[in-house]
Amino acid sequence: MAAWGFEEGSDVVERTRLRSVDGIPVQHKITVMPYELAAQRPEGYEGVPPMLAPVGAARVDPPEGVRMVDWLGWGTVRTESSITAEPMDEDAAAALGLPEGVRGSGSWASVDAAGATTFVTVTTAPLHHRITLDIIEEPA
Repeated sequence: MAAWGFEEGSDVVERTRLRSVDGIPVQHKITVMPYELAAQRPEGYEGVPPMLAPVGAARVDPPEGVRMVDWLGWGTVRTESSITAEPMDEDAAAALGLPEGVRGSGSWASVDAAGATTFVTVTTAPLHHRITLDIIEEPA
């Protein structure tokens, strides 16, 4: 957790997804975020906080043209992303419960204006090239 920007022992939520196409698993994904962010409800929303919804619950999307992080009020200002066709590193493979050396992975780490981690995602990504992004978001 410390490598991902979370203090050891802090309350976090882990969301794990397995995406399939025609019943065949094509993507494993895990996202970790502080519980206090995961528990936030958008203004006027009455249901279970979208990031705490149980597996199989109906999908909840923000209004058209609004990013999920903005709708949930996370204050994300910077996201670093790396997607590669190279074998994923040992830590990413362990987090996803996959054998070491699985080819193709992606990771996203986002922070708020104070530098606190808002979320980290690690995923398999069946790609053939390397892509590296550093997204800096301007205040609205």
